[in-house]
Amino acid sequence: MVTKSDLKNLGHAPFLNFFIGLLDSRHFSSEHSQGPVRILEVGCGSGEFSALVKAHYKERVDAVAIDPSDAILSVNKDSGVDYRRGTIEDIKDEKFDVCLFSKSLHHCHPLEATLKKAFDVLNQNGICIAEEIDWKCVDDKSMAWFTDRLDLINSAKRIQAPTVPSTGHYVHREKDLQHDHAHTHGHDHSHDHDHGHSHSHSHSHGIGHGHGHGDHHGGHNPLQQLLDTSLPGIERWRKIAAKIEPHMSNAQQITEALHKVFGEQNVKVAGAMPWFNSFLVEAGLEQSEIGLATLTTFMAQEDRAIQNGIINALGKNFVAEKK
Repeated sequence: MVTKSDLKNLGHAPFLNFFIGLLDSRHFSSEHSQGPVRILEVGCGSGEFSALVKAHYKERVDAVAIDPSDAILSVNKDSGVDYRRGTIEDIKDEKFDVCLFSKSLHHCHPLEATLKKAFDVLNQNGICIAEEIDWKCVDDKSMAWFTDRLDLINSAKRIQAPTVPSTGHYVHREKDLQHDHAHTHGHDHSHDHDHGHSHSHSHSHGIGHGHGHGDHHGGHNPLQQLLDTSLPGIERWRKIAAKIEPHMSNAQQITEALHKVFGEQNVKVAGAMPWFNSFLVEAGLEQSEIGLATLTTFMAQEDRAIQNGIINALGKNFVAEKK
């Protein structure tokens, strides 16, 4: 039976390929490479990405993945990943070669304090990698391209509202007060419960956790607003963006914080990464063989559209080295 994790795993492919290429060039290009490479994933959600990395490298990596939400309770314990419920500030007396944020850094507040902690837990010459979205790249033509395909898939009744909405809440500190904000953006940190009811919960653990996952407060999945065919694609997006963007760090803020913590000369940005495929999954793409086939075709179309300049690539990969 196809699950949401299967859809997520397929959607992870572009970043997974980037990540593997980077690790291979830095750690596994020689037969005499030292190992295992220690990897810390921060904000792992339901844990699929770290499991994919572990499955690829096996004993050559030692993977730790942390998340403050209930999503961590539903992970595959047989993956070989050391899953922990907590935040980056809970990491004590451990060092890593890689600190990874897969679609999670923009939720981490305070941003600079989170990155300083990431810097601290890294070994010398270790790297911090963040898979991120650049909101400024969302324009009329790109969103029209996406919603045209979304509407077609929905008309074939292959979009289904998730049982537990992909709506999360994150808590940040501001003048010692806690504020709870709804958000969604198609990242991979939602989770599903099999026991027929939903939970309302949020977390505040200081820095570096950013958000809970899949909290249910009786509403609907905000990304389902993208299915409103009465509006042009960009207008559908603006309704969502007005709610979520003010509460998340943008690509420029992340760039500036990385420069400050790691040094501008030690930070590189790789653009032209797809992101709409994750929106499609979180909007409720059917969890079936047809859903998998649809996502495969969609991802190929997104790649071609980016390469041909038809749409903007929304994703950016940040790589910062500790020197």
